[in-house]
Amino acid sequence: MRLFRKTLIYLGIALVSIVILLILLAEYAEKPISKLAVKQINQTLGSELEIGNIEFSLLKDFPNAQLQLQNVKLKSDSVGLADILLLKNLSIEVEMMPLLDNKINIIEIRLEDGEANYQVYANTKSNIDFLIPADSEEEVSDTSSTQIDLTAPLIKTTGVKLFYKDEAENITATVILDAVSSVFMKGESGLSANAKGEVSIEKVNYPDTKAYLMEQTKMNVDINFRNDTAYLNQAELLSDGIKINASGWIGIVDNYPADLKITNSQFNLKELSKYIPDSLINDYKLTISDGILSADALISGDLLDSVVLPKISASIGLQELAMTALDYPAIKKLNTNITFSNGDERTMASSQIDIKDLLLATNKSSIKAKASVRNFDSPQYTFSSQADILLDEFSYLIPADLKTKMSGRVKANISNSGSVPDSITMRYINDALDRSSAQIWLSNLSVKMDSVIELQNMNGAVNFKNKNITAKNISCQLPEFKLDIKPSTIKGKYIGSIANIDQLGVKIDTFNLNANNSRLIGSAYVKNGKKPYYQTSATTHINLKDWSAFIPDSLLSEYSGELTADFESAGSVNLDSITDDAMRILFRESTLQASSKNLSLKTPDNLYNIENFNGNIFMNNDSISLEDISGSFNKITFSADSTSIVDTYKSVLLNQKDTLKMFGFVHLGNIDYAELAKLLPADDSIEVVSTDTTTTEPMNYSFDIKGKFSIDRFKYQNGVFENISSLYKLTKDEYIFDQFKFDAFKGHTNSSVKVRILPDGAMKIYFKNSTYGLDINQMLVDFDDFKEYGNDDYISYNQLSGTFSTDNLNGYFLYKDSIMLDSILVTADLKLENGRLHDYPLTAEMGRDYKIDGLEDLQFQTIETKLFVYGGAAYVPQTNIKTNTFDITLLGMQKFDLDCQYHLRVYLKEILRKGKTDRIEKKQSKESKQKDDGGTKGLTSVFAVYKVEDGETVKSTIEGKDSELRRAIQRDIRIKEAFMKLAFHPLLVKYNTTVDNAEKE
Repeated sequence: MRLFRKTLIYLGIALVSIVILLILLAEYAEKPISKLAVKQINQTLGSELEIGNIEFSLLKDFPNAQLQLQNVKLKSDSVGLADILLLKNLSIEVEMMPLLDNKINIIEIRLEDGEANYQVYANTKSNIDFLIPADSEEEVSDTSSTQIDLTAPLIKTTGVKLFYKDEAENITATVILDAVSSVFMKGESGLSANAKGEVSIEKVNYPDTKAYLMEQTKMNVDINFRNDTAYLNQAELLSDGIKINASGWIGIVDNYPADLKITNSQFNLKELSKYIPDSLINDYKLTISDGILSADALISGDLLDSVVLPKISASIGLQELAMTALDYPAIKKLNTNITFSNGDERTMASSQIDIKDLLLATNKSSIKAKASVRNFDSPQYTFSSQADILLDEFSYLIPADLKTKMSGRVKANISNSGSVPDSITMRYINDALDRSSAQIWLSNLSVKMDSVIELQNMNGAVNFKNKNITAKNISCQLPEFKLDIKPSTIKGKYIGSIANIDQLGVKIDTFNLNANNSRLIGSAYVKNGKKPYYQTSATTHINLKDWSAFIPDSLLSEYSGELTADFESAGSVNLDSITDDAMRILFRESTLQASSKNLSLKTPDNLYNIENFNGNIFMNNDSISLEDISGSFNKITFSADSTSIVDTYKSVLLNQKDTLKMFGFVHLGNIDYAELAKLLPADDSIEVVSTDTTTTEPMNYSFDIKGKFSIDRFKYQNGVFENISSLYKLTKDEYIFDQFKFDAFKGHTNSSVKVRILPDGAMKIYFKNSTYGLDINQMLVDFDDFKEYGNDDYISYNQLSGTFSTDNLNGYFLYKDSIMLDSILVTADLKLENGRLHDYPLTAEMGRDYKIDGLEDLQFQTIETKLFVYGGAAYVPQTNIKTNTFDITLLGMQKFDLDCQYHLRVYLKEILRKGKTDRIEKKQSKESKQKDDGGTKGLTSVFAVYKVEDGETVKSTIEGKDSELRRAIQRDIRIKEAFMKLAFHPLLVKYNTTVDNAEKE
């Protein structure tokens, strides 16, 4: 113990002695060593340091020496400029033994509590320019025996601020260096270094940015540099809303090989939004209220290799981004995750970017999507999305001048894949459609655009995949058209490529369209855009009230009824001759079955009015058939049991040498000519003179139109015709109306007419007639004595009455511009019963001339006459007039120019007795056979003649029974009658229409 104690005492004395020795040595060497160190530092800097105090110690860093410089100042070389460096303490630790040889080997340098200034002035000069040697200056080797060795310094900085200011660029910043250490070593393998500590940046100003809002940015680093390689053990950047971590290494050689890793990096977008330029904030009112962006990355390889890229993999995540902008819907949430990799091959071709879990949500809408792009040399992509959009949110984005409004909800699933082309071509669009699919759901969609149809409350679903398109349960309202589209369906596909319009086709497997009370069901197919070929089959039911908005008020003022049709058609259309092709397809390549139910139409001026039109229409192979047609036109009822039209296209439209055939049975109700006349052109209408000099193509086709028509009642002026009917046949060269029957004026008539068209345009007209019980007086009353037809007081209803009948009335005449009077041939047997001839000029004059009473007011039981018309005159071979007073027999002729010659026979006793006696009537009634000349046996006859020439009466006198004038007219009548029979034989004229009258009786 004693020895141990002594040992401790000796050691303590020795230690104290050494300490005292070191203090003495430091005190002795402080001035020369300090002077030597300061000198070397000034030489190195090229400027002199101002030092407040210098202390030298051999104890503080024993076994090394310490030189401590206090209140160190490095001034600029110009008066008035900021000091370059101000340090409270500058401590330098050196090796002790080399000091004995006047050598300073620095081990560590410590800078504490100071500031440095680096300023660039408006003239681009800086306050440290004088410390930087000019490029032209040669390095001068320091040959001093005493040098500072910076082979291995350790630099520590605590509480030192660097102030940077660039007046030229208006940039300022403050950098705080705290506990940063660096080691520089020069060994056999080269330069090595280490830096570790914290660097802070604050009070930053940069033009046109909001960098001044940054409170402080800190960088914690731990970097080693060995063998031309920087090893990043730790690099952490912390700033307002920013956190970045990095590690790895990078070679400081030609291509900068590296292996770097960025992890756990985050960006607080709300915090960073304060740096958004004022222009965006002011113009768009941009505000970010939340959101975190995270990033991770791995980079391995040569960074500057122009041939082979470094291997890169990165991941970027965006979570809960919320932002608003002026005039745009607020983004409530935006999330996504993006990854990128260029693969093991490290080429653009092996690169791929994936966008996963993209969610964009506003208050009432959202979009979900994912996408992938690979091979950046020839990009290949896949894309899919789900959208739920409330259009009301976005309607205010539409400019007001577009006058557009949108509302409703649209949901959609869309996917696509393919290659990104160098340019958008039709081929690319076609390929993109082939690889696309879409499902769209519409809910109460409404769109209103200026000059475009307004759409309201559209609902339904549309699917597209593999060229197939399906629209299900589509419904909407079109208020402008008062149309309610009820749930409708369309299912089809397109065939071929839209890049090749010649091969493009559209096939609609089924369509079922419903609107109000109308519907359209069927299928369709179209192909070949240049010369389209189509097929369609459809069934439709149309209620005219549904389509009121499509029918102009100027065309129809009222309409109602229903149309039902089955339609099939197929054919090719040449776009250069679409009109002609449309007619061909309609008549030759289509079938139609249509029916009408209670169809009614009325024009605004009430000129045309169709009511309750019903019936069926059939079309097939250029044949049209009308069945069970009924209705009324302008209050004229009509009906047709069966009507057919054949070969309209070939004959009429193509004007070929074919025959248009029509066969029909038509029934009309009551017709008032006064109403019908309103539809006919006015007589005083202006004649339009055509200036078209093109030659009209002659009519090459023929026609064969036949059938039967009937009319219940026809009123002309006061005349009424009832039970009208006729068979008819019309051809190109001949018109026939057979059994043209009607009841009128208390009687009945049956006529036939045949018209033959001659090559020169003239017409041969044949006719025959039989009439029974026609009231002459009624006819004259109803037709106002035929004054409208040239009867200027020739005879009136006050003068003539009786019941008229005719048999064997046959005739013929030529017509060209007007009736050729000389061509008229007529033969007839006429009878007038129970008649009266009152104050008729001819008979009244004869009564005065022949002193015969009663001829001015002649009442007769019968007038029977046989007459014929030949050579422009009417001939009466014999006419027997039996009255209650006189019996008269008449023969003669009447020319069309009103010249005439009549010969009469009366009975003397009837004249003398002023009428018939009972004995005469009894004698006449017992007459079994009337004489050929019309006389009665046992009664003396008186003969008279009446002749007019050139409008003047030339004879009106008594004549003999065998007077030459009487015999001459008799011979002339017989000769004319023979010639007339030779020229015209009624039995040889046929009026056959080949229509069986019994078919539709």
